[in-house]
Amino acid sequence: RKIRFNSIEKKKVGKYLKYAFGEVILVVLGILIALSINNWNDRRVFKNKVFSQLKTLSKELGDDIGSFEDITFKLPSKIHYLKQLSKGNYEGLDLSRFLYNVAASGRVVSYGEAYKILINNGGINIIENDKLRNNLAVYNDRIRPLINETIAYKSKAALSYMDEMVLTQLEYDSTNQLVEANTIKVIKEKKLNTLINHQLSSLTSHLEVLKVTIGFAEKVKDDLDNY
Repeated sequence: RKIRFNSIEKKKVGKYLKYAFGEVILVVLGILIALSINNWNDRRVFKNKVFSQLKTLSKELGDDIGSFEDITFKLPSKIHYLKQLSKGNYEGLDLSRFLYNVAASGRVVSYGEAYKILINNGGINIIENDKLRNNLAVYNDRIRPLINETIAYKSKAALSYMDEMVLTQLEYDSTNQLVEANTIKVIKEKKLNTLINHQLSSLTSHLEVLKVTIGFAEKVKDDLDNY
């Protein structure tokens, strides 16, 4: 302030302007430094949040793998059941589970929200590993929806074949179990082999797809954990 007053009193305008300009530069530098620190802190907080979401995503991948492994454990027995039905080998089959094995196709797999959050908040772009980022996109945007679409399609196809006429002719005993002799009669007379073979083909291909999916999901999870 004393320098400014002296410069003005002595009419040293040039010196005053230089000093004023220097003050402006100092103020601007101070603001820029403050903004940089603030931006750095915001990015650090955001990055920590993203890495927390990536950990959640890894857990969700593990849950997916567990669900798929559970399905692949159960499918072979259902496929065997359908094969025997297709061949007409009814001995040894629990025909009370006829509807379950033929019409039921399993429930769709529910997934977590971690990947969707990462996409919406731009956190996915923090991952510098291009291959990992692309594999996460393939798994979440393509494979996951395809698995559920396949399950939903099989269920819809089965129900469209199991028409009311067939269901009304199935007989149940006093314990609410299907009468075996009547079930065999309905299977033969109503020509359900079209449905049986369709479900057999669908479940067989679904099992192979799930095996490949499990392998891919395990690879993605390992890469994510390492990252």
